[in-house]
Amino acid sequence: KKCPRDGLQGCSFIDAVSDGMKGPLTHYLSWSYSYRVSTFVNAVADWYCRFEHQTPPDRIFIYVCMFCNNQWRLLGDQTPQTAYLRDAFESRLKWLKARGGAMIVLLDTWNKPRYTTRLWCLWEVYLARRLEVPLQFAMPPAEAQTFKASLAQGYHEILDSLCAIDAEHARTSIEAEREAILNDIRSTIGFGDMNEAVKGLIKMWLLQEFNSLLQGATGGPRTGTASKPASVVSMSASFDVLRCAGAAAAAAAEATFVAAADLVCRSHCMGAIGGARGAPSCLE
Repeated sequence: KKCPRDGLQGCSFIDAVSDGMKGPLTHYLSWSYSYRVSTFVNAVADWYCRFEHQTPPDRIFIYVCMFCNNQWRLLGDQTPQTAYLRDAFESRLKWLKARGGAMIVLLDTWNKPRYTTRLWCLWEVYLARRLEVPLQFAMPPAEAQTFKASLAQGYHEILDSLCAIDAEHARTSIEAEREAILNDIRSTIGFGDMNEAVKGLIKMWLLQEFNSLLQGATGGPRTGTASKPASVVSMSASFDVLRCAGAAAAAAAEATFVAAADLVCRSHCMGAIGGARGAPSCLE
């Protein structure tokens, strides 16, 4: 099929889909092409159950680069199109923010995720933070349950695993793209500040997930019900905190997380986990 933009043979997947199955994006998916299909499908399904279950599915349109970018043009001549991809990604995030959308961070696992080793993924999270686009985290249901159980027993393993961020040594499939992104980081924020910015967002998310777990243990509001989980409501505010206080905010969030875990984790959280064993695949 011909591409409707340049008229040449070969179009994107989305161009081949009927009009009733596509529309203006409401969310942007940040993920790695190396994920298994089952990881992708199960995580997106669980994300919908957690975050958007009150929204009819036919009103949600997720931008997935694999299906929306014209792969014939990007890879056909094996010439890296890094500048185009960067500009297109940033313009879509700005469009998304203006319409109240969010970027979905799809983690394959919480224990040493492949996501945090991919340079495109780290760069996307950083840009979303800079543009103040809210983040929503997603994992396959089985991973989400083990994440919840591990969070109830402590925080050190999760922090060490998720926050092992090293943008300078992260990888891409095409080496020329990696060098282009690295040069962009060197000339702007720098590797140290970028690593800390991504770590700060992940720590803030962990704190919010821990708070949600405590609410369930103490009879407070539970996520996965009629109200949206704390990680939706609070992530927008987190951008203001991180922007105004920088590293101090991330340090304060970690200190709060540590203190809360030490004080109440052993006494309350295991009861919450036990009560959720018969629950559906969505994290409560």
